Amino acid sequence: MKDTDGKEFLTKLVKPVPKDSSGVAEPKQYETRGSAQTDAIKRRALEPYVSQILPLVKHQTNLGVLTQKAKKIAGFADELKKQHTSMKDFIQLFPQNFQFHDGKVSPIAVSRGALDAFMR
Repeated sequence: MKDTDGKEFLTKLVKPVPKDSSGVAEPKQYETRGSAQTDAIKRRALEPYVSQILPLVKHQTNLGVLTQKAKKIAGFADELKKQHTSMKDFIQLFPQNFQFHDGKVSPIAVSRGALDAFMR
């Protein structure tokens, strides 16, 4: 048997889909990690540090290396502790600025003009 993506399975392992079934549902609010209100409070408190941390992030920067560099920013480590959050959580609070994958952090590229390609 083949599924909708073209993957093949043994027929003895496949179960029929009920006629009244519907498509896959999107994740609900409570299935996602964190609280919207708590995350909003953390974002407001930590947002001033984004502009100071962005220059420290190169493409595929190791999270541990970034954490050590960020500790040198005045008040940042104290604010992380005050907000009960980690550097990884900080990165994930600002998906418009940072991308986190496999323990590596990358900045999100913001194109400002035609000459930006030559600056890199």
